[in-house]
Amino acid sequence: MTQLFSNNSVSTLATSIGASDTSFYLAVGTGSLFPSPSGGDYFLVTLEYNNQIEICKVGSRTGDTLSNISRAQEGTSAQVFPAVTLIEVRLTAGTLTSMSYEAIHYRGDLDLTTGFPTASIGDMYRISVGNTISSIVYRAGDMAVYSGTIWTKIDNNNLVTSVAGRTGDVVVSKTDVGLSNVVNGLQLQAANNLSDLTNIPVAQTNLGVDPAGTATAMAIALGG
Repeated sequence: MTQLFSNNSVSTLATSIGASDTSFYLAVGTGSLFPSPSGGDYFLVTLEYNNQIEICKVGSRTGDTLSNISRAQEGTSAQVFPAVTLIEVRLTAGTLTSMSYEAIHYRGDLDLTTGFPTASIGDMYRISVGNTISSIVYRAGDMAVYSGTIWTKIDNNNLVTSVAGRTGDVVVSKTDVGLSNVVNGLQLQAANNLSDLTNIPVAQTNLGVDPAGTATAMAIALGG
């Protein structure tokens, strides 16, 4: 449901209206100056005659006829108006107030240790210290926006929640990633001919590396 606006939408009533009427007839040919709402959209008009003023919510327009009208908006009262009463689209206090509510107001970081603070509609915080409130888990880095009745959480999806099944300040070891039997590069040096390993013959066979003696014998035979 959206409020519609248009510039220079001014006309007069073609006929008088009672306090309970929900359709207005505009001066001939002036209906096109006004919005044409549908699907729940609307626009506001102000009726003014002498010292009488009423704000109305209009849900439909066909030609010069306004219909589906809600009377007595924004603290005004439904009244009787004669033909030639001024009717126009005006910017009202209620419209400006609703616009300010729809704006987002960033309020900075929020420590949720003691819960949410008293807030106004549109207030948004970045969570610095998380907490679980009403079964909702808020983590550091998440955003929270107040709608006027509830807090809405905006996840920070870039956060890593765990590493190798552990949370917090994690330092990963070889065991964490299934590499507990792998020798560190600094421990295994090619120049040592695998002497770093506990079972050298098996390692040499698996890697296709000949023991030094075999390599020497082959060199002598070839040079022979």
